[in-house]
Amino acid sequence: MIAGPNDRCPCGSGKKFKRCCQGIGVRQVPVPVAKREPAPLSVQTPATPPPPSRPRLPTKDLVDNLALTPGFVTEVVSRRGAFKTIQMVPAYGIAKLAEDPLILEDPALAPHLRRHLRDDWTLAKVAAMGTEAIEDQLRRYGVQYTREDFLVSTREDGQYSAWAIAEGWWEESEPTCREKDDDFLGMAAYELWKRLAADRPSTEMLDDWMQDGYRLEQQGRQSEACDLWWRVWSALQPRFDKSMRAPESTAPVFGGLQYLGNWLQNFRNCLSDGARRDRRLASLGVRLCREAMAQFAEAGEGWWMAWPRALAEFHFWLEEIAEGEAVLRRAIERFPKNVWGYVALADTYSRLFKYLPGPPKDDARAIGYLEMGLARAGPKDKDRQVLLDRLETVRKGR
Repeated sequence: MIAGPNDRCPCGSGKKFKRCCQGIGVRQVPVPVAKREPAPLSVQTPATPPPPSRPRLPTKDLVDNLALTPGFVTEVVSRRGAFKTIQMVPAYGIAKLAEDPLILEDPALAPHLRRHLRDDWTLAKVAAMGTEAIEDQLRRYGVQYTREDFLVSTREDGQYSAWAIAEGWWEESEPTCREKDDDFLGMAAYELWKRLAADRPSTEMLDDWMQDGYRLEQQGRQSEACDLWWRVWSALQPRFDKSMRAPESTAPVFGGLQYLGNWLQNFRNCLSDGARRDRRLASLGVRLCREAMAQFAEAGEGWWMAWPRALAEFHFWLEEIAEGEAVLRRAIERFPKNVWGYVALADTYSRLFKYLPGPPKDDARAIGYLEMGLARAGPKDKDRQVLLDRLETVRKGR
């Protein structure tokens, strides 16, 4: 299987193939196909339909990317105990997925989900309760809860997750709830945090905002998506300390459904797409790129190298041509053997992507950078062919 129009472009820009190098001299690369498990045995479908009210839910892209098999979904909704982290999907994410209408559309899974929605605590059911009713239910379950103590917990250093507060209740109290009723504690903590301490958003709230941003983007409302995602980034960034030099090192302060490194690239690409119509987003893009590159300076070379290219593009949209060129030159100085810096510079001077801004067309400079990349990459570099393809494209004047 080769890269499709909606897959990430092999050139390393982080954009979709159809919006980047499709048909302009870059080879397509194989894309792994998610393996699916056999469908579980069907069960009797309850007559009672699921409740109409639902919380914020994952996007279709997220459900697809998690490669959720019928066996996985059946396990999380049919288990007798409370939701727990499974396959690195956090408990709150599991709870959201268990009432996701996208999964409910699967005829093999619908019976399991309908039973769950009918018989168990769900995020939607807790959201429909009044604040005092949630608090009273916690006390009926034996939780030593006071609103004052809860608010103190939401502001403790290092405390970012509502679900973590619920886990603390198990250690401090002797709750009487058992099996699936245990889920109420995490769902209650999430809902109470959202209502009572929204000025310091929890990890679960930030995860919701991420998913809302994806839906806005899919609806073509990119400016709104970017503004919402900037709120997420503004809330997350102060939680990162100097030891968090790569996206994967931020797990202690953010553990949502989205892998932070992937979401940051999605945010960057959304800003890039929106900057064509809204130069304000180009300014946000410059800030995001600079801050992400500085924070995650020790991220993998492949992840990091896509950022200078985006930063240069944002400078170009703002007519800051010299700044954009300097960004790309510094990228090849840092990683002189990485071909993608040379590709980015060549694309900039050849004006290969005519819809993008940049310096005046200069094929001679583009060819010079491609030849420099060939000299530095070495004969066995797996990406050497990309440089040769680009060189052919520029010489043909495409």
